[in-house]
Formats: sequence, structure tokens, C-alpha cells
Amino acid sequence: MENFTDPAAPSPAPPASSPPGVASRLRDAVRIAFFLRVPEQRLRPGALEVAAAILLTLCVPTLYNAAVFGADGHLGVWEASQALFHIPMILIAASIAARLAQRDDAIATLLFATLIAWFVVDVATWVAWMGVESANPDGKRAVAPTVFYYAPVAWLSLAGARFAMALEAQSPSAAFG
Repeated sequence: MENFTDPAAPSPAPPASSPPGVASRLRDAVRIAFFLRVPEQRLRPGALEVAAAILLTLCVPTLYNAAVFGADGHLGVWEASQALFHIPMILIAASIAARLAQRDDAIATLLFATLIAWFVVDVATWVAWMGVESANPDGKRAVAPTVFYYAPVAWLSLAGARFAMALEAQSPSAAFG
């Protein structure tokens, strides 16, 4: 069956605003982590996207546990509290940053932006750590544990602050309600 359409008829309009795909979100995550501007409007997440971002941030610690402890035949489940510690800290930081910007409506956006940036920072740090470990077969670690503990936190703090500073200002009349 052939499809005959009128060439003079207007083409159908594209969907009004389709949700961003995974590739788009990952590009935004890389941009945030590397201090590049991402418009706030592109990062307005739904509850499921925030939940997915939280689960995404647990991937690297799980892989780390599998690589370090899994080789001995067990998985370091006791480190679950350490793997989850960043979530309330990022939520508190996002809440404080939104409050300082007088943008309480931006808490979810800041939380989401910081979580997806944390994934990028965590992956980059893990790749660097694997490189250091493979280049250091004798296992002597003088600086690496300290650097790999504090550098990612400092990196994320700066990236999150950079994103928060780029929030659009709320009008004074809306701020005082």
C-alpha cells in the first residue's frame, strides 16, 4: 500500500519538548564536570531521573569493590555506607546553594547536575587510579590514597559551585512572594 501525501500540506510539527536522552544527559554531565556552561533549563529533572542519577553514582563504587575485593572471592558490602555517603551531602549542598541564590525551586536541578557530574568525576578518578595502580606493581602508595580521596571531592565542589553560580537570578518580587 502506497502512502500518498499532499506535498503542499504542512509537515507535522516536531514534538513540543521531548525529554533529553541518555547521551544528552551524559554530554551535560561532562560539560558540568569540566566547568562548561549548561543551561539550567536543560537540566530540569523528574523524580525518576534523580533516582537514576543516584543509581548511576553507585556504579563506580560497585565496580571498585568488585575489582579490589571481588578478586578475593567476596564483595565489600560493608562499604555500602561509604558508597552512599555522597547522596545526602550533595542534597545538603544543593539545598544550601539554592537557598543562597534565593532559588528554592532549583534544588532538584542542582542535585541532579551535581549527581551526574559526580559520575563523570568518579569515572575519571577511577581511570586515573587504575593507571596509577598498574604503574605501581609493588603496591607502595605514598600520595595516591590522599590524592584520590580529596581531589575528586574538591573537583566536584568546584564544578557544582560553578553550575550554581550560573543559575538565573529570580526576580525580587518572586523571591519575596
